Amino acid sequence: MGDHMLNAVIGQSYETSEENTMRVTGSGFFDDNEKSVAVATDKRVLDALTQEWAVVSYFSRINYRFKNRYLAGFTYRIDGSSRFSKNERYRGFPSFSAGWILTEEDFMENSRNWLSELKLRASYGLTGLDGSFGGYYGNQGQWTRDNRTMSGNTLIYNGVPLLFNEQSVNPNLDWETTTSLDLGIDATLFNGKMDLTLDYFYKKTNNLLANDMVPLYTGWSYQQQNVGSMKNEGIELLVNGTLLQTNDWRWTGSFNISHVKDKLLSLNEAGHQMANSQGLEKKVFKVGESLSQFYLYDWVGVDPLTGNPLWRYDDGSVSETPPQALFDSENPLANRYAAGNSLPDFYGGITNNISYKNWDLNFTFSYAVGQKMMNGTQASLMTYTLTESNNLSTDILDYWKIPGHQTDVPKLDNATTVYRNPLWPTSGLNGYDVSRLNDRFLEDGSYLRLRNITLAYTFDQNWVRKLYMERVKVYVQGNNLLTFTGYSGVDPEVSAYGSNAVLGGYDEITMPQVKTLKFGVDITF
Repeated sequence: MGDHMLNAVIGQSYETSEENTMRVTGSGFFDDNEKSVAVATDKRVLDALTQEWAVVSYFSRINYRFKNRYLAGFTYRIDGSSRFSKNERYRGFPSFSAGWILTEEDFMENSRNWLSELKLRASYGLTGLDGSFGGYYGNQGQWTRDNRTMSGNTLIYNGVPLLFNEQSVNPNLDWETTTSLDLGIDATLFNGKMDLTLDYFYKKTNNLLANDMVPLYTGWSYQQQNVGSMKNEGIELLVNGTLLQTNDWRWTGSFNISHVKDKLLSLNEAGHQMANSQGLEKKVFKVGESLSQFYLYDWVGVDPLTGNPLWRYDDGSVSETPPQALFDSENPLANRYAAGNSLPDFYGGITNNISYKNWDLNFTFSYAVGQKMMNGTQASLMTYTLTESNNLSTDILDYWKIPGHQTDVPKLDNATTVYRNPLWPTSGLNGYDVSRLNDRFLEDGSYLRLRNITLAYTFDQNWVRKLYMERVKVYVQGNNLLTFTGYSGVDPEVSAYGSNAVLGGYDEITMPQVKTLKFGVDITF
């Protein structure tokens, strides 16, 4: 041992999962209060599904320390996933790490009165994703019995329901792999009164897994594929410190800020453009740009003479003809421009913990600056349909009425009210002016939010112990009580499509963060 310290781990793991789902329906209940399908007159099983996956892993790790100042580590793992064919099932993922504690060196001796510890560290490694978000059997061909009906009957041939190829085989589907580089500095200053961490990271992802569109003449519209590569790069700073400490007072705080950017490096498609994999066609992926970039049509406003919406084209001309109506599938970015990113330029948080005798006050702010948000909620509230009455925004009362009227709300029956929803032909005439592909409702989503605040009082222990208790603390706590933002929607942090980062930045009447106020008593016996 002495100057050398070595430890090693070797292991193996195996995971498997089986998911069973079934949909059952019933009709003909005796009473509306009957809730069980079992009592329905007509009971049917709509469909049933069983899906399975398995992952086996073999891993090892070696860590080495020399003279408590030089650190090194090596890991290697082999993962195998049932989601891939045998020829692509197993992949090896190595990683390396190193560290140097400079304050243990003799040449740093003169700085130890103010610098308690200074550490440099670096890591480099490879990780893999087997596409768990994209289904269980992306590599396999799939068949299904036809569920389409003609005159209420399943399509059959000679008394047998038709069997259709639902998904084409893709035996070359491969692991999505990410190569990561991380460089960092950790420092402790002023006898532990301040900690500082600075990190730089670079991640490159190859063989991106996505349900990509394929030509319809193949017989399918989508197929899970490895579509390209991208990178994420960023820098993060974290500072913790004690700002004040006396016999009665103690004030500690922390501050962090992060800057992260992504870029699409390559696509396996001609033209290097791809509509998003969920078919929503709200985002377009372009090589050299962020996956979170908005490419929108340039909404100019309302013609004061006619009340019709106006758009600007690539050649600089302005027209009442919506460019969206002239969509060119061979050039999906025609007349669209990079209108902003749903990722913030920087984001972070500020935390403070203040105590005075028996009182404690803790509060945390979070912030984000520079991100764009599509206010689809406002677009919906400004959508005037001719066949039904919706709850509308009061802003629509300023719609254009007479020639010369200066307003940003077009007349209700304007030149663009020709866009029917193909899924609901009777839903009314919706204008291109409320389309999410315009920048009309794109807003700055920057915010500063009081994430959490707690005020607590701890009763004197001498009084408490007479009641056979160790401690009694009463507190009031609030979450998301204040938000400072220029965003006109309810909440600049919502995401209509969940945790999907690519489809971030959409507010579609999405539930906001919950505001809570809680009172409590914490008793320790």
